[in-house]
Amino acid sequence: MRDWRIKFLFLFFLILFGVFVFRLYHFQIVKGEEYFKLAQNQQDTLQKISPKRGAIFFSDKKTCLARQEKCFTILIDPLMVDIKNIEKSIELLGSNLNLNTSQKNRLIENIKEKRKEGLHYLKVSNEKVSEIKKKEIQKLDISGIYFEEEGCRFYPQGELAAHLVGFYSEGSNEGYYGVEGFYDSVLKGVEGKIKGKKDAYGRIIPNYSQVLKQVQDGDDLILTIDFSIQSLLESKLKELVEKYGPEAATGVIMNPKTGEILAMASLPNFNPNEYDKADEKSLNNVAMQAFEQGSIFKPITMAAGIEENVVNPQTTYEDKGFVTIDNRQIYNWDRKGRGTANMIKVMEESLNTGAVFVEQKLGKEKFLNYIQKFGFGEKTGIDLQGESPGDIRNLFSPREIECANASFGQGFSATPVQILQAFSAIANGGKMVRPYVVKERITPSGKIIKTKTEVVASPISAETAARVSAMMVSVVKNGFGKKADVEGYLIAGKTGTAQVPDIGGYSSEVSTHTFISFAPALDPQFEIYIALLKQRNGQIFASDSIAPVVKDISSFLLAEYFKIPPSEK
Repeated sequence: MRDWRIKFLFLFFLILFGVFVFRLYHFQIVKGEEYFKLAQNQQDTLQKISPKRGAIFFSDKKTCLARQEKCFTILIDPLMVDIKNIEKSIELLGSNLNLNTSQKNRLIENIKEKRKEGLHYLKVSNEKVSEIKKKEIQKLDISGIYFEEEGCRFYPQGELAAHLVGFYSEGSNEGYYGVEGFYDSVLKGVEGKIKGKKDAYGRIIPNYSQVLKQVQDGDDLILTIDFSIQSLLESKLKELVEKYGPEAATGVIMNPKTGEILAMASLPNFNPNEYDKADEKSLNNVAMQAFEQGSIFKPITMAAGIEENVVNPQTTYEDKGFVTIDNRQIYNWDRKGRGTANMIKVMEESLNTGAVFVEQKLGKEKFLNYIQKFGFGEKTGIDLQGESPGDIRNLFSPREIECANASFGQGFSATPVQILQAFSAIANGGKMVRPYVVKERITPSGKIIKTKTEVVASPISAETAARVSAMMVSVVKNGFGKKADVEGYLIAGKTGTAQVPDIGGYSSEVSTHTFISFAPALDPQFEIYIALLKQRNGQIFASDSIAPVVKDISSFLLAEYFKIPPSEK
């Protein structure tokens, strides 16, 4: 009996051993390769290494506008969470992160679901937190909370130059508007890749990693923008908005010889650190919004007429206060005639009839040709995302009235940056330069790539440019631009008060005030453009609203920034 039991046990263990050997053979030999690959796939991981986004600096190369800062993604390990107190834990965490009830409930459900599946690490939110916020969360002492270090975009100047810079979206990992949008591919760098092995908790095992692709950080950008000029421009625009209450204001200052933008601003403003609250405020009026510019266009019309020898500064015409084109009347701003008036008076007193006189002398075809020569209807190519080309389609109509209106800046739209580019030809001896905002790119290796000045066209001769400049000086000395005059200097300028298109015609309630100037007139170092958009109509014009501000800015630039001594006694 006893022998039988021993034999039975021996046979049982022999069979059991045989099954074990068979299963071992099955797993290691028959299915060995399959299970090896499965295990390898569970252990192997391909990790992407994000590059550091390039910084953006003012022209001094020190004052930072945008940079990468340390921030963290919050992760939670479902297997390490105190499941008995999960509601209390998530309530604490959610309150700290401003999660709503729905988000907190969804997080609890996800934790429970992933816990059943035996999975580690669940992202709490798409929002990244700062190091200060990380420490706050750590003090809550919630089990299972981990932090993954990443980089976040930070704008230390806040609203200053915000429209120029644009913003970076953490969600889409892309730059939008301004410099951030235009130079996105340069700033973002090249993503790296590491192949490695992970442990049971999903963590990379350092000694088993292999670099497949080196990470390459983004280039740093040095802007042409000067901090002090930018600050002055923005403060003056705020003064204008507070005093006159337009819907928007915009200003830009450029070197007409090089195309370097020294300052650029739009109001209302926004904080790129809170870009999700910006809405339409993030649009840059200088490059992205085209509108009718009004009488500041008259020097362009005059330049075309002088270049074609159909008029000169002393050419006269009979001003009745109105002119009839296509059975429609075009009036002077005050509906009054001046009798015999020369072209200088046309500029000084901003006579619409005089601008139409020049356009009619040129003829529609030549006039339209000059509008295109000066770059209207096309993008300037400024290095900002979302530039508008403006709209000159009306001018191709067979109706004479369209080009007649265009002679004094109505009936077609242009951006401020197009105006600046066009006037650079008058200020720069006939040579029109492309505007730009990035002076240098600095690669991670230290290589410096400089932006070069580009002459895009020469629509007029140096002689014509000098004549029109002199006429614009007369506008500031003797005409509607008097309040922009700076004692001891020759300032060339032109005012504009444009009607705003409305349903069925033009608005009787709002207008656009514009002003363009450059100085010193004989050797210009800067151009200034300022516009008040949708300004409530009243007894004020650009000569009253903007001209005094242009004087303040010009005074600072001439005497303090460029340190140019007065040329007049």
